[in-house]
This record gives sequence, structure tokens and C-alpha cells, in this order.
Amino acid sequence: MTFRRKAVGVLVTAFFVAVLAGSAEAAPKWVWKTGTLAPKDVGYAKQVQSILMPALEKATGGDVVLKVYWGGVMGDDEQHLKKMRVDQLQAAGLSGQGTFMMAKPLAVLGLPFLFNNYEEVDYLKHLMMARFDEIVAKEGFRLLVWLDQDFDQIYSSKIPITKVADFPKARFITWFGPLEGRLMERLGTSPVPMGITEIP
Repeated sequence: MTFRRKAVGVLVTAFFVAVLAGSAEAAPKWVWKTGTLAPKDVGYAKQVQSILMPALEKATGGDVVLKVYWGGVMGDDEQHLKKMRVDQLQAAGLSGQGTFMMAKPLAVLGLPFLFNNYEEVDYLKHLMMARFDEIVAKEGFRLLVWLDQDFDQIYSSKIPITKVADFPKARFITWFGPLEGRLMERLGTSPVPMGITEIP
């Protein structure tokens, strides 16, 4: 069963005046240490490596490069945000849940069944991107790129989940925060909350 729920993953970065001032001179390169839960060779990680990193280096004349710590090596989303606030990391590739931790108003994007297709997603982003940028900026961050992480899907190793009546027959792990947990409860199952790095 596929949920029509969109969880938008983003890469955010904290910009500091000293960094931007230094990059304007013929100075050494700036290395933005970046943490993400994404494994190096799957999903949007490939886009970061093939599109974002080369574009960033080209746009800055090689003055700014990303050093990415893949697969949760630097912790989970909450730890990434804490490390950015004290400049131990200069950027983070956040999951949808991490995005909502960073700026609570963005949690509206996690409402169940909000989107039916990518055309609707793109339309909303076109209308709201400037507003989203303002919300993120109030938390001390800047949005570098906004990547879709796909529509959420449910998988079961034992019980086919094809209709709502199947939910009470299975136990679900949930990591995406309280909204996901409440949705599971309304569907008749008892979710087991876990951190993303704790899921076996």
C-alpha cells in the first residue's frame, strides 16, 4: 500500500559572513563538512555527488567544496542540526523529519495524503519556495538545494498490506516523528518508535 504522503528531504547549510567574505578573495578553499543519513550510493546521494558538488565547486571557482560524511557517520538529523549550530558541521543533508526538526512550520509538508503526484509537489514548491526560505532563515540556516525523496511506501516482511483492514495485523516501526505515529495508530496498529540509526 502506498501512502500519498510527501516527505521532502533537503540539504541545508549554515552560512557565515566570514566564510562568504573569505571566498571572494584569492584565499584557500573553504571545506564545508556535511553530515547526512543517506548512504553514499543510493537515492539523492547520487544527485548530490553528480550534480550539486560539481556545480558548487564551479560556481565558487573551486573555493568551496563539500566533504560529506555519509550514512549517519556524524549522527542522526538532530545531531547534525546541533553540530551545525556550533559550526562542527557547515551543512547537512536532512531527511524530511530532520527538516521539520529544523523548522517546525515545514511539518505541514508531512501531512498524510497531501499530494497525489509530482506535478502537485512542483506547483506547491513554485508557490511557496520564497516563504519556505524565510522560515528556514529565521532558524539561522540557508537552503542550498531541495530534493524530493519520493512518496512514502509501506513494506511488510510477513503480512501483505493491501487495505486498511490489514494494518491491525502487523506491527510497524516508525521513526518519522509523532505525526507518523499518530497516523499509524489511527490505522489501527501500535507503532514502535525508533531512531533511524536504531532500526535493524
